[in-house]
Amino acid sequence: VIDVENYKKTPPPIDGFVKPCIFLAGSFGPNSAMNMAAEWILDEVLPILHVTFPDLHFYLVGRNSDREFSHRANLNITVTGQLESVLPYLCHASIALVPLKFESGTRFKILEAGACRIPLVSTTLGAEVIPVIDGQHVLIADEPAKFADAITRILVDQSIGDVLAENCFRLVNSKFNVDSLASEAKIILESLEHG
Repeated sequence: VIDVENYKKTPPPIDGFVKPCIFLAGSFGPNSAMNMAAEWILDEVLPILHVTFPDLHFYLVGRNSDREFSHRANLNITVTGQLESVLPYLCHASIALVPLKFESGTRFKILEAGACRIPLVSTTLGAEVIPVIDGQHVLIADEPAKFADAITRILVDQSIGDVLAENCFRLVNSKFNVDSLASEAKIILESLEHG
């Protein structure tokens, strides 16, 4: 569940924000799913992307990202550590990533990017639990070259990203928004009361 209202106002980007860029947020730690996801992007996906997009920037954001990955920061990679809010980064990202290889649970990253109307590229597992459709709400790929290709498609043709982002926003707003779920709960409770 997400309160889409909290994402309607877009904060300004941080000073020096670089585009085009890809964005990965989470809580990082040794042997965690997020560490594995970040390493996969850094070691296997980003090198493919930099052949075509040498100036593509990667924002690695979230708790302990600095502790785990500050040694990887350079002109094309920013590692922020924990932030009060990811929105100054997420709301201006070219693409949000959910490259999870293991772990389960609700994918809040997809809900948040959807609420911000930012196009998403995810692994199959990263999109698990959320009823997104590959090519309609997100692009899904599990191999480094295919994941890089999905990112490339959006970077080359912004209209693809715009359609994905709008479709994902509609899905999130209709299925996971606090207001729509509260209305649904009210209907269920009323039917039980009169049933």
